[in-house]
Amino acid sequence: KLIQKEMKVPEYTVKNRKFEVNTLCRVFLGKQGLRVYTVFVCLYIYGALWAYTSVFANSMSQALPLLPGLSNDTNYGIYTVIFAIVVIPMSCLEMDEQVGVQVFLTACRFLMVFLMISTSWTCAEDTGVAAQNDINPGSEAENANDAQMFSFSNMHKMLPIVVFATIYHHSIPGLSHPVADKKQLSGIFLSTCAFSGVAYSVIGFILGSAFGESVKQSANLNWKGFRGGTGVLTEEGIYVDVAPWAVAVSSFILCFPALDVVSAFPLNAITLGNNLMGAFHGNNVHEIEADRWKVIQFRLIACIPPLV
Repeated sequence: KLIQKEMKVPEYTVKNRKFEVNTLCRVFLGKQGLRVYTVFVCLYIYGALWAYTSVFANSMSQALPLLPGLSNDTNYGIYTVIFAIVVIPMSCLEMDEQVGVQVFLTACRFLMVFLMISTSWTCAEDTGVAAQNDINPGSEAENANDAQMFSFSNMHKMLPIVVFATIYHHSIPGLSHPVADKKQLSGIFLSTCAFSGVAYSVIGFILGSAFGESVKQSANLNWKGFRGGTGVLTEEGIYVDVAPWAVAVSSFILCFPALDVVSAFPLNAITLGNNLMGAFHGNNVHEIEADRWKVIQFRLIACIPPLV
């Protein structure tokens, strides 16, 4: 500061201000660039929020129907309302106000990765080749796990999944803002990308090796019949006396992806709400950010339509 004073160099006046991506678009790409970005980020995030709602309601209505006597659509609607009751208030909070929930769900993600990797071969034996051969000896199930480890002809199926799994760039300003020491950001995001890449690759390789062609599109569904090598096969082809720990592992892996969107939904809704507010208020957005009620209004505009 003394050097700046002597050299008459002004201090930065916006060093504590958060710049959303659409603000940067206005600066570097002009109003047309801002409009294009806003349209596409709205389409993407509204679609993602809609998908998160559908994943939760569909998975939970099938796994744990609250009213078994009624149709799946009714249970779907009930779970959508439950999901809305949870995620709407979270979407109105700031990032640093929901740290506890986000850290807990992150720990659960690590646990799920560990459980899927460590039990995949046992699960394949329980639900695939071994289980089918117990019931139908001599069947062709023994070749169910034969699969190519890589196929260029299926590249078009992989690329959209890879993009969706790694795209978070529109949320970087919001994720960065609560970090006290901004010098650590490059290391944080680098380690995040590295871990995600390694985790996805390891899971893909191990599950592909274990389940082969029988792997489900949502890989966690392969754990529906997991029993950890325990249980007794009845004449009806049903396993009984399955160990409680195996039931717990199976239930956790089957249900957690649906519960995990409780974490992802508000993070994306916050990003969309902030971008909508920036597009609407323009250069005055940094003043509006101090008005909590106006911020909440844009968060509601972001999170309610996908739920409906």
